[in-house]
Parts: sequence; C-alpha cells; structure tokens
Amino acid sequence: MVVELKPVPRTAEEWCARLCADDVTATDRSAFEAWLQCAPENRAEYELCALVMGVSRALPGAGVRAPVAAEIVPHARRRFQWAMVAGVAAIGLLAGLLAWWRALPASYVTHVGEQEVVALADGSTVELNTASMMTVDLEKNERHVTLRRGEAFFSVAPDPRRPFIVNAGSGIVRVVGTKFSVRVDGDNTSVTVVEGHVKLTQSLPARSAFPTTDLLPGDTARMMPRQPLVKLAPQEAMRMTSWREKKIDFENDPLSQVIEEVNRYSEDQFVIVDPKVGDLALSGVFRTGDTESVLFALRETYGLKAHRDGKQIYLER
Repeated sequence: MVVELKPVPRTAEEWCARLCADDVTATDRSAFEAWLQCAPENRAEYELCALVMGVSRALPGAGVRAPVAAEIVPHARRRFQWAMVAGVAAIGLLAGLLAWWRALPASYVTHVGEQEVVALADGSTVELNTASMMTVDLEKNERHVTLRRGEAFFSVAPDPRRPFIVNAGSGIVRVVGTKFSVRVDGDNTSVTVVEGHVKLTQSLPARSAFPTTDLLPGDTARMMPRQPLVKLAPQEAMRMTSWREKKIDFENDPLSQVIEEVNRYSEDQFVIVDPKVGDLALSGVFRTGDTESVLFALRETYGLKAHRDGKQIYLER
C-alpha cells in the first residue's frame, strides 16, 4: 500500500488551510508549533491570516460544502456562487494584507538592561545594546537601517550590489561589508570601526557643509549637528565596544558622565544631589547593571554617601 505524504506547509496561508482541514492531525499541530518558533514574524503573519480567514467564514455560505450537481437548485446555486465569490475576495484581501505586512520595515526594541542579537535576512547580524530601537528595511538595491535610539554593533554580510546604510542621529553610515558600532545620543552620533571600511556623512541640512569621512579599523568618530566630525583617540575604540562583553569602562571621566552611562543599564537610577559631585573623576571597569560595585567605588574613592528612595539612589558628600 502506498501512503501519500502531505507536504509540510511553509507559509501562514498554507498553515491556515491545513489547520482548518477535517483531517488535521496531532503531528500537524506539533509541526505548526515548531514553525511558529522558527521566526518571530511567523506568529504575527499567522495571526493576521487567521483574522482574515475568520472574517471570510462569517460571510454568507462560506465554509459550506457544495452539494452534488444533480441536487443544486437555482436558488442554492446562486448562494453557492456568492459564497465562491466571497471566498475568492477574502483570499485576495488576505494576500494583499500579507504583502503589505511583509513590506513594512521590521522594528526591534530592547528595554533597560536588555541586549539582543538580531539575525537579518541578508546574513548580517546586529547586536542591540540596552534601551535601543531600530527599524530594518532590506530593499532590492539597498539595505536600510534606522537606529532611532541607543546603540548597536553591526556585522554586515558583504554584498557590493546592495550597500548597507545606517541612519543614526546626525550621521549616515554607508558600508558594503564590515563590522562597526553606532551609538545615538539625541542628535549626536558616535561610530567605531572594528573591521573594514566605513563612510560617515552628516545628514541634511549639514551634509553639503562637511565632506564624507572615511573611517578605518580602530577609528572612532563623533558627529554633532552642524559641526565638523571629531575623531577620538585610538584607545576609545575598545571602550566604546566594551558593552558587548557586558562591561563599561571609565578613564578619569567626570562623575556626571559616569552616572549617565551607568543609569542606561539599570532601573535603579543614581541621582547627584550636589552639582559639584558631578565634576569628580572616576576610573574603573564595571559590569553593566552592577550599581552596587559603582556605589562601593564612590564610597571608597570619595566617601560619598547614598540613600535610596524607591529606585532612586541619591548621591551626596
């Protein structure tokens, strides 16, 4: 006896059809659960598909089996024809909605203290740092990423026919295939190159006033609106990417900047009560989110006191 094996569905539409079939099995449902876990967009596409299929089932005559030809009277034939038209219209609507859904740029968000590695469809990977947000639009001729806030490390898969472009704050980063980090602080943009070659340009309206700058491995540059690009010391590259190892590195940095950086990784927030305390300098390497180690260093170095009020940690002499 030859057993005909059913092909495994690959799309949301195919899964909707399989799960609505009379002969759906427990094996089908297990395979469906595995398919949902394969990619984050699978669940969203299936839910949209199921929503439209649910609407189509509510239409007159939808889901009713057609009787044999000899039993169809004119009135029943008209009802069946309307059901077929409604079903075709629903399928067309579903296809249009799914095409629109897939054309939207994908968005990725991390919360305070969270880091995430995102695998893109072109083979590139993005490591999102704490409290970051980006959108990705992989077009046919160009690959576009907008880093709306926070920080990200890009490992770009080479593709000379499709440049990889990152819009971030006041800067536009253009590469073909390389590894680099981008950070956005308001309108300010910092770029650190680890591997390859990066072209950094200011976004409009300042683009015409300042030329494109080429950055090579080990280069770190900071860009502010309507101001020329500033290259930082070579050792800044290591410090700017230490977050990938869940570390933050300070070297005689003003305490006001130290606290601002530490607060990015924890829901417990330091607050400087005395403005003069913000001018003190601090050096050290700390684990991201480890507020107790930072507090210990401040006590030992400057004898600062701290008192808590909920999630606020107030620092004073």
